[in-house]
Amino acid sequence: MALARTMTAMSLLRLGEGLQLETLGGMTCPPPGFDAVTAFDVADYISAPWYSQMQNPLQIQPASLLYCSRANYTQLTPAQTPWGSQLEIGVDNYARVGSVAGSRAPLPPAMLPGFNGFYLQGSVVNPGQASKILVGPYFVPVFGREPYWIVDISPQPYEWVIVSGGPPTLQGTSGCLHDAKGLWLMTRQAVVPQATIDMLLQKVLDLGMDTSSLLRVQQEGCCGDEYGVPCNAVAKGDPHLRNVLGERFDIQQPGVHALLRIPRKAAPEAVMLKVDARVERLGGACADMYFTDVNVSGSWVDKAHVGRAGRGIRFTADSPTSNEWMRFGTHRGVVQVKVVRGETVGGVHYLNFFTRGLSGVSMRIGGLLGEGDHAWAATPEPSCTKSLSLLQPS
Repeated sequence: MALARTMTAMSLLRLGEGLQLETLGGMTCPPPGFDAVTAFDVADYISAPWYSQMQNPLQIQPASLLYCSRANYTQLTPAQTPWGSQLEIGVDNYARVGSVAGSRAPLPPAMLPGFNGFYLQGSVVNPGQASKILVGPYFVPVFGREPYWIVDISPQPYEWVIVSGGPPTLQGTSGCLHDAKGLWLMTRQAVVPQATIDMLLQKVLDLGMDTSSLLRVQQEGCCGDEYGVPCNAVAKGDPHLRNVLGERFDIQQPGVHALLRIPRKAAPEAVMLKVDARVERLGGACADMYFTDVNVSGSWVDKAHVGRAGRGIRFTADSPTSNEWMRFGTHRGVVQVKVVRGETVGGVHYLNFFTRGLSGVSMRIGGLLGEGDHAWAATPEPSCTKSLSLLQPS
């Protein structure tokens, strides 16, 4: 788990940055020139969650906890910053026990959050070397904490990172190893292609480090509010829907409703994906409520469909639909949406809306299908008891 350290890993001996240990077989550990990166933006680094893709198991996070491993960081206030730290970071680590469906891994005995709300804290001692962070339990003095070095990272905005628990001092098969210290390969996106993993492994080898201790972290299938990636949601026009938090409810109010907003609280000009749908009563009964107009817009849509800037893609119940998946997104996630026209037994046309890929988006999602407030939309009119139901299919 990123930024986590075991109490047993703490040592009074610290290796000087210039210290090198010659081992049998001619391998020099740490590798010559091994160091943290020089250009590093702390604000960018802590701006969004990191998801571990591979790491070596530690006492505080053994192999049984390498499921849904996620790290969130929060800059603490000057009043929460201990002596010796120029910038203090609260660390919220998350993992599940035994499988992606397991319970959240608890803190070990006696490892309770401190007065700042975090058990682990990171300290930037020298702002000129912000990529060298000292991490440990909140009650351990800054200079008694363990090194957490950013040894390689993508260009900004940061999308992947390799973190080492200081310089590796032991000889391995293909490079240098750590002695009870961490090595993490992390990405902003929870689920990444194998090509990304292979790229990170090659970079570890290029740094002169051994990869034999690294284990794969299972991220596929992980979702939920604490994890930071919403579960998929699908709006079906039969018509049932469930939002990304797993909450089932009925739309009881006619009018235009926001189904999706990515990111959740972005200003209108900064919205990447926006889906609005009009709900109308197409019969005399309260249950005769249907989607009749769906508009898909945002910067992702503008980029994918040149010439539609600011207008989006509109679907109406009185026009045929292509029934094809449309793909929108960037390195922060890819979402697919589809609009399909349906027809009631009475010959009334309406629209179904489908979406997939929300679990891979590394941003909060708003709207009724996201984490938006559905209280008003689900409040029935005085004369009605039920209208439009929202549900995620199995």
